Amino acid sequence: MTLELLFYALLGLNAVIQIVDVITTNGALSNGAYEANPIVKKMMDLLGPLWWIPKLLVAFGALYGAYLHPDPSVAVGLSAVALWYSGIVIKNYRLWKR
Repeated sequence: MTLELLFYALLGLNAVIQIVDVITTNGALSNGAYEANPIVKKMMDLLGPLWWIPKLLVAFGALYGAYLHPDPSVAVGLSAVALWYSGIVIKNYRLWKR
């Protein structure tokens, strides 16, 4: 696998994880969980069920910025973000399905 292919795979993985984060967050909230991120909580308070729109706009904007700068250091950052959000998604899923 070339570094370029790995870079684009990390971009795609992060995009999917962001969408799955929205789905599992909504699921966890429907099961009595609360939002721990104060910025996202504020978006939820202001926008109600549409809270996820600015969240994904920011996330996809950042991913687009990364796409414009295919660099090994950006790939390291994408790996860290994917790992971090994978943990969040797993936690959300467990709260949703408990």
